[in-house]
Amino acid sequence: AEDGIRGVERSGGRGDGYKRQANEMSKLFCLLPYFLPFHLSILKSNHSHSSISALQKQNCLLNASPKSCFSSQQLSLIRHSPRVLNGHLMAADVTRTVKYNLTSLARGIAGLNIERKMGKKPVLGCVLVGNNPDSHHYVKLKKKACLNAELDYKGYVLPESTTQHELEAVIKDMNHNKLVSGIMVQFPLPQHLDSKRILELINAEKDVDGLHPYNVSRLASDDLEPIFIPCAAKAVVFMIQKCLPKIKGKKAVIIGDSALIGRPTANLLRRMKANVLVCKENAKKIHLHTSNADIVVVDVRTPKFLDGKLIKPGAVVIDAGMNVLRDPGVLSKRRVVGDIDFESVLRQASYVSPVPGGAGPLTIAMLVENTFLAWKRTLLKQNSVQFNIEQINIRSQLLLG
Repeated sequence: AEDGIRGVERSGGRGDGYKRQANEMSKLFCLLPYFLPFHLSILKSNHSHSSISALQKQNCLLNASPKSCFSSQQLSLIRHSPRVLNGHLMAADVTRTVKYNLTSLARGIAGLNIERKMGKKPVLGCVLVGNNPDSHHYVKLKKKACLNAELDYKGYVLPESTTQHELEAVIKDMNHNKLVSGIMVQFPLPQHLDSKRILELINAEKDVDGLHPYNVSRLASDDLEPIFIPCAAKAVVFMIQKCLPKIKGKKAVIIGDSALIGRPTANLLRRMKANVLVCKENAKKIHLHTSNADIVVVDVRTPKFLDGKLIKPGAVVIDAGMNVLRDPGVLSKRRVVGDIDFESVLRQASYVSPVPGGAGPLTIAMLVENTFLAWKRTLLKQNSVQFNIEQINIRSQLLLG
């Protein structure tokens, strides 16, 4: 294709049809490594880079940003590569499993004298305080996911001026409400509220976010089992297992030690006998660790923090970060990106999770799954009934065992 382009140039501009055809061939060829299995893609990478260079000289990539060698159309194609982990499809699979198991359980208890106060299906109680637009968006997504799995949803939308006492009263009410299976509070809360106190107040058996100190401490222990696994960490490890069924002995590097993702993900991988190293964002010489890691998880809230040159060829990279970039010229225009340089990382890694469309949707699906598990656990505990149904198998709950 490059030879064709040069030939047309030498011809003094004649043969525009051949030139367009050569350009299209080059564009397709430079995308090829992203759709091949990793061990084949590396054979094409050097050649494709030279094709990209030729295309840039001919200005054949429309709408390409100065920092990208691909157009927006090409990036859209790349995101459909089998090496890009599709969080939406995984989330839909988890939701379907919850829905199926809920139907099976309901069929199994039909005709039994189950206490009506338990409710016929799980209920997620969600508390939202304030006017943060992102928080409102996430809550809508969680409500939609619950309804798709045929769970019920009970929302509490409180004003920005809500006091600590008023918020605690709502939490206590849900703790004592037998119809509410799981409780989650959308963070961040307004600054005048004590988030730590609110987390401690939630009943640990309804803490479907998995952030109560009881669940956090048990997850960090080698001998104790948590009631719930934190949703984000559960989603990250679920994605890793899709790529690496055998995690034991693998070297994992977690960049970012947040209580929401970094630490619980590290604890989960340690339970699965992986060799785990947690690095803070400002740690020196991170590349010395990432360049030898089989698994890299990034959650530092910094765009393009991790470049493909810093990872081991064939590694599994999970981008758990989220950054909102706004167009200086158009304040209403914004886009969401992760913490990795997606193009360069995909050239090196065997599998990559994108942002958006990666760990985010799957995290919400895990919240739905935890809510179902909370309802099932309470149902069995309060009624002490042996149900004549097939043992329910929630796949990602097997993470610990």
